[in-house]
Amino acid sequence: MSIVDVQDRSMVVAEHADDVAKILDHLDLARVSVYGASGAAPHILAFAAMYPQRVRAVTIMAGAAPTSDAEAETTIPINTRGRQLARAHDVEGLRALRYSPTHSGRKHSR
Repeated sequence: MSIVDVQDRSMVVAEHADDVAKILDHLDLARVSVYGASGAAPHILAFAAMYPQRVRAVTIMAGAAPTSDAEAETTIPINTRGRQLARAHDVEGLRALRYSPTHSGRKHSR
């Protein structure tokens, strides 16, 4: 099984969260503590948001994620839209965005 295709630059943050879940399944780990620094912060936060039942604790060090609405509006469109959907608690909208070929460059299956 190929968990992560490192050559695929179109991979979105949510896909990384799915990859972590697959790796945990493969290792037979039900719950873990996760850590992310700098640019890994959005990936770790996405995993924690998408798989809260798999997370014991989250640690972010020097995370690179917007902290205000004004700052978020300056990010790439998919991040801006994702933040809007998350703040509205629109899980279905986030799922649609996550699998949108417009943002990720390809269709995904669950």
